[in-house]
Amino acid sequence: MKVVFVSSGNIKKFGISPIVINQGNSLKKEGIDVVFFGIKGKGFLNYFRNIITLRKLLKENNVDIIHAHYSFSAIIATLAKGRIPIVVSLMGSDSNGKFIYRKIIQFFYRFLWDTTIVKSQNI
Repeated sequence: MKVVFVSSGNIKKFGISPIVINQGNSLKKEGIDVVFFGIKGKGFLNYFRNIITLRKLLKENNVDIIHAHYSFSAIIATLAKGRIPIVVSLMGSDSNGKFIYRKIIQFFYRFLWDTTIVKSQNI
């Protein structure tokens, strides 16, 4: 099984968050093939620029599942995924923001994401 982890790739010291890397590495220890895709750029418009690159990676790697971390990364992964199932981890800060962002996240959660993981009951 091949899983692509999608998250921000903008952390200065690490690129992808160590939390995301640790989760992926724990799956690797169980024999699952994990590929990391770090979204480059900040802000929604810069995130959109990653859709084509992610779509190409998904096609070239015969991916079984996408696991996206944080809502903006999940939206980009959803737009790139085609028919690949997607698991989304909402971390909290991303889903407790402005009203319009919460409504967009609710739409994707209800209609486009296959599975959503939340880190606490208030999300």
